[in-house]
Amino acid sequence: MFKSPSVAEKAYSSPITFPSLHFIGETDFLRQYSMELTESCVEPVVVHHPKGHTIPRLDDKSVEIVMNFIEKIQKDD
Repeated sequence: MFKSPSVAEKAYSSPITFPSLHFIGETDFLRQYSMELTESCVEPVVVHHPKGHTIPRLDDKSVEIVMNFIEKIQKDD
C-alpha cells in the first residue's frame, strides 16, 4: 500500500537555500529533528550549546557566530 510522505519529508524534500541560524542544545529533546533540519539547509549556521530546548546565554565564540550571520544577512539584503 502507498504511504503518503510525512510533513517533515515534504518540508525537507528540496534544499533550503535561504540563510538560516540554528541553536542546538546537547540535551534538547528535539535535537535529532534539529540536526535533520540543518542537513536540509545549504549553508546552515549552527550554535551548539550544552542546554536543552532553549536559546542559551551566548559565550564569546557563539556571539561571534551570530554577529557574523547578522552581518552577512545585512550585506545580502
